[in-house]
Amino acid sequence: MAFEHVKAGDKFAPKAFEFNAMLDAGSAFLNGNNQRLGGGLESGANAPVWVWVKNATGGDLDRYQAITIGNPLWTLDASHNLRSVVFEGIDDDDAKPIGILQQPLKDGRIGRAVLQGVTLAKVVSGSTTEWQADLGGTANTLEPSAGGRVRLLRLLPSAATHYLPVWVSQLRPGIIDLRLSGTALQYTFDGTNWTTWHTGTECAE
Repeated sequence: MAFEHVKAGDKFAPKAFEFNAMLDAGSAFLNGNNQRLGGGLESGANAPVWVWVKNATGGDLDRYQAITIGNPLWTLDASHNLRSVVFEGIDDDDAKPIGILQQPLKDGRIGRAVLQGVTLAKVVSGSTTEWQADLGGTANTLEPSAGGRVRLLRLLPSAATHYLPVWVSQLRPGIIDLRLSGTALQYTFDGTNWTTWHTGTECAE
């Protein structure tokens, strides 16, 4: 969806979510807090980086639920001018980044998700001693998990669902060591279990 200027006499009847999105974008710009991928980095380094996502999970999601950031749906126009960068919000894919929704999002609708920085997130029951979290058994909800993609800034206080401050980063946390095993570059989160990251090719001398 691209917004266009209207002229006198044009029929103008935006849907509620379109009008609200325009208000949100205008407020963010005026507040100097529209640091978002593809839209400039006007705000300070401590402001969260957020992106537009379209809920393609097949269900409605709540504010502060997690969503996997999929492929871009709109990027550049034919003249290579940036229009809107909107990413597909999908169910868990371990190879893709996680975003935290900043508003309730019905299936098929577009909203904001924090891609990097500090935000609240819904964390379901689990370990009360684990500082990392990832998408788990409950769809689109974080749960404590060793080597998870999201860093908890407060431990889960009890084995129940809580809204906790988290640090979202696209640098995978928790890697404590690397090694070469033959031609395979491997990493480990715990010093025992190794996962192949990349396999190289041997070159003859």
